[in-house]
Amino acid sequence: MNRKKLKILFLFMVLPIAAVAAAQSLPVQSQSDAVKIHLSAEEEAWLRSHRTIRFGIMPDFPPVMFFEDNTYKGIQCDYLRLISGRTGIHFEMIPVSPPELDAKARAGEFDMFPTFNVPERKAYTNFTDPVIHYHSLIITRSDMPFVGSIAMLKGKTVAIVKGIKAQKLHLSKYPEIRLLEKKNVLEALKAVVNTDADAYIGGNIIACYLIQKHQLINLKIAGVSDHPPDPYMYAVRKDYPELLGILNKAIASITREEHEDILQKWSRVQVGYKPDWREALKWLTGITSIFIIILGITLYWNRRLTKEISERKKAEVSLRESENQFRAMFENHYAVMLLIDPEDGSVVRANLAAEKYYRYDPKSLRNMTIFRINQSDKEEISAEMAKAKIHEKNYFEFKHRLADGQIRDVEIHSSPIPFKGKTLLFSVIHDIGDRKRAENDLRKAKESAQAAERVKNTFLANVSHHLRTPLNSVLGFSEIMLEDKSLSLKYREYAAMIRRSGKDLLAMIEQMLAVSKLNPEELGSDPQYQNLLSMLECNTLQSSDDEIYEVQESVPETLTAEIQELPRELSDRLAEAAKDIDIARMLNIIEEIRLEKPSAADALEQLANHFEYEKILKALGVRSE
Repeated sequence: MNRKKLKILFLFMVLPIAAVAAAQSLPVQSQSDAVKIHLSAEEEAWLRSHRTIRFGIMPDFPPVMFFEDNTYKGIQCDYLRLISGRTGIHFEMIPVSPPELDAKARAGEFDMFPTFNVPERKAYTNFTDPVIHYHSLIITRSDMPFVGSIAMLKGKTVAIVKGIKAQKLHLSKYPEIRLLEKKNVLEALKAVVNTDADAYIGGNIIACYLIQKHQLINLKIAGVSDHPPDPYMYAVRKDYPELLGILNKAIASITREEHEDILQKWSRVQVGYKPDWREALKWLTGITSIFIIILGITLYWNRRLTKEISERKKAEVSLRESENQFRAMFENHYAVMLLIDPEDGSVVRANLAAEKYYRYDPKSLRNMTIFRINQSDKEEISAEMAKAKIHEKNYFEFKHRLADGQIRDVEIHSSPIPFKGKTLLFSVIHDIGDRKRAENDLRKAKESAQAAERVKNTFLANVSHHLRTPLNSVLGFSEIMLEDKSLSLKYREYAAMIRRSGKDLLAMIEQMLAVSKLNPEELGSDPQYQNLLSMLECNTLQSSDDEIYEVQESVPETLTAEIQELPRELSDRLAEAAKDIDIARMLNIIEEIRLEKPSAADALEQLANHFEYEKILKALGVRSE
């Protein structure tokens, strides 16, 4: 007998057993109860007004339900005929595909439909008691090993039927399994045959029927799904509670014999045998089935054990290679690297760059704790290592002590890694001393610039006050002089010249003060800066023509003599103000001097207004510092 015939014989012997096993957990009743069921008065009344029930049928799942020879056939239809005979309900078949089943059910296009235990459907339907239970099989190609559980398919591609939510619900626990959706079960099985998928997981009845009918001889039952059998029931619309009760009574009335008759009808292998061999083949089938099962289990466990040993050896080789690569990278990298135990702070490993940086010999470095190197408190270091261990924080800045006592600023990038059954911190250390010094120099330069800016602003405020205040007085007096008709024309012209020159000077001061507040990059485009340049270029202020005060190289002796007669307290205050270049304070003191020495006050005021502080100090007999 060749290999192909053996495979067909195997399918002939196993498929009927798998199909009959699906009904083993169903309720049992005697045959005498199978004709009619007892309904309440309310249920009878409800049936009289609801004789026709729309049934949503998916006609692409033989032998459970399918459309052939212009009629609906299959296990589901046979159960509906039993229920119809016992309740008088007429079922109107409404064809629907699995992907559109839920949407049409919510829209009320049918009153009930078959379903597995899909929790989300309980929101808009009520489930009846189970009619049958499906055992899920794992179907693979004949050249693949046996499969002990769904978990062994990790990394494989499993074909499923699009829209069957029970399949997705079971396989959602295994995200490593790739899913390939197909239109129906036959296409899913053919995907396994054509190597588009590695396996198909589905109900035993449909899978066995299609494998037999379409002679998919290169497929085999590689295992049984490790989740419990799926109950197959009816989902009834929420507003039909009476129909739910009627259906449950009808389902309960179906006997074991009726269940077995239906399942035998659609799972029976149609092969002709000679009458003389029927009894012999029955015994042969049972014995051969037991032998094949025992042989299959033995082969399965042998293959599984061999595969596990092979995978373990590969994992060990891969782990050794990974460790060698990490060790080579760790030891030879130019960056300073440490492996630290976060529990006690011990340095488990240090690379060559760490030995060179910290200037410890290898043995000393590996026998110390990080608390000896890190200059922070032990509690703070332990807290930060705890954060690094749970990925809460991985960047730190500390001060580390070298073997020669030097303290260095360092930044640390630390991440947890598994190492010989423990979790260690893989820390990469960079010296940031140069960066810290540069940042410190930049901070000092910024502070100096800010201090200079404050001095400049103070000076400008003094200039603004002590130049504009007397200048406004001059302009005011020149206006009074111009209005005085008793003055000769010549002096009135002098007054006009004073007013004109004073206004020009005041305008230039305003422009200078405004320009001094600008940033250097703003000078070229600022209109006030341009106005100041125009004023200077046009020689608005003619120093040669309008100069009233001529600087004296020496201090008049009369001024020195008069100052010497002033009270010592007054001259000391004036000297202090002159040293501080405080014009406002100097002018206030000069006004006090005017009460005793008017001429000396005039001379001092003239020197102060022309910034001749050195001569004031010289007249006071004080040497400038």
